[in-house]
Amino acid sequence: MYRRLSPARIIETTRTLLARIGERFPESGLLRVAEEVLAVGQESTRCMSWLARPLWYVRVLVLVAAVLMLLVAAGAFLPLDRRAALSTSVADFLQGMDAAVNQLVLMGVALFFLLTWETRLKRRRALEAMRVLRSLAHIVDMHQLTKDPEHILRRGRPTKAGRIHSMTRFELARYLTYCSELLAIISKLAALTVQEFNEPVTLDAVDDMQDLCNGLGQKIWQKIMILDAIEPRRPEYEPRQDAPPTREDGDGELAPVNAGVRGPLFAIEPRRAKTSGAISAFLPRPSDPRFRGPSRSPAPDRAPRPPRERLGPGRASDSAR
Repeated sequence: MYRRLSPARIIETTRTLLARIGERFPESGLLRVAEEVLAVGQESTRCMSWLARPLWYVRVLVLVAAVLMLLVAAGAFLPLDRRAALSTSVADFLQGMDAAVNQLVLMGVALFFLLTWETRLKRRRALEAMRVLRSLAHIVDMHQLTKDPEHILRRGRPTKAGRIHSMTRFELARYLTYCSELLAIISKLAALTVQEFNEPVTLDAVDDMQDLCNGLGQKIWQKIMILDAIEPRRPEYEPRQDAPPTREDGDGELAPVNAGVRGPLFAIEPRRAKTSGAISAFLPRPSDPRFRGPSRSPAPDRAPRPPRERLGPGRASDSAR
């Protein structure tokens, strides 16, 4: 089930990304690029189907041409007098052998050209699809080219030729993420196009296409990392002042250090004011016994014991005697 790329799922993912870009940036050029990626994705699906099925008209033409070549060769040798001497001298024999070998080589080249005709037609269409996808990848890279994280800092005076960006930190991160997702979809469309066509030249072109998309995606993620370094993302929940220390477990989750002791079950509180009222109803209060952890009965008062007398090395106790 998961051994082949599904064209319907890829088109569905592209439509979802197009809707997300339209909601976030309805008047951006990236939205039109996403629409073009969706159209190219549908063309890639049709191209994959065309590459998968055989071209019967080409195969029939090749068969007819091969039969005609064999008939011509047979018609050239049948009228010969088989009782006549093949050669009167060594020179005539060598000359005849050279002509026969040349004819066989030419016939072999012609047959090879006819037999690979279908593959060359499919290769041409697949490489044309790779050219369109490569252009789309560079167009996406051009859209993220001027989206630098340094615009968030607002340092220096902008020039007249420079573009003024009004994106916030969140919008810029979303924009760069959408560009990265578009590059990933373009890479998958390249693999989808030749999924049913195992031809070495075309597969090398797909590998080059995927290397291009990966390289452009790495540049985008470097910008996202710089953006996080400039202004780190705030978590949805902030720890309370009286929360116990936490540690990171194997799954990347934060767990209390004294996880074996039953203490406060909720070590975080909501940061947003509009949700704190709804969630605080389910959080334990400081007056709740569960908030303070398990109750322990105090130890009963005992009289202090008198200090024991230390015995020297030469003295022994009465019990030892």
